[in-house]
Amino acid sequence: MSFNSIRSAPKVEAVETIPEPKPCLYCGAMTAHAVLAMHGARCMRCYNAYLTAPQNWPNTPMDIGKGDRLAWVKRLEYRRDVLGERLNAVQLDAMKRAKGPLLPGPSDDEVPF
Repeated sequence: MSFNSIRSAPKVEAVETIPEPKPCLYCGAMTAHAVLAMHGARCMRCYNAYLTAPQNWPNTPMDIGKGDRLAWVKRLEYRRDVLGERLNAVQLDAMKRAKGPLLPGPSDDEVPF
């Protein structure tokens, strides 16, 4: 193929197409694609309801360890011991390092990985 044949090829103009409205995943209302893309597949009504709804996670009382430099460790222990959440290896290692030898805690045998 020569350079001249490339230059003489017909030009194709790019045509922008606007995506058709799609249903909201939460209420089913037909909504513009741009709105769904910006708000997590929610229409504006569902997105506003999502923003105003109370956020419950994590379900840990915030007064645990208040004013303590190791408050985050106590909250993780609460989540593990009381709520039964399984903490990952990074969280368990950070807790172990933060507590050091001063605070009693579970031994390595008791921590499930």
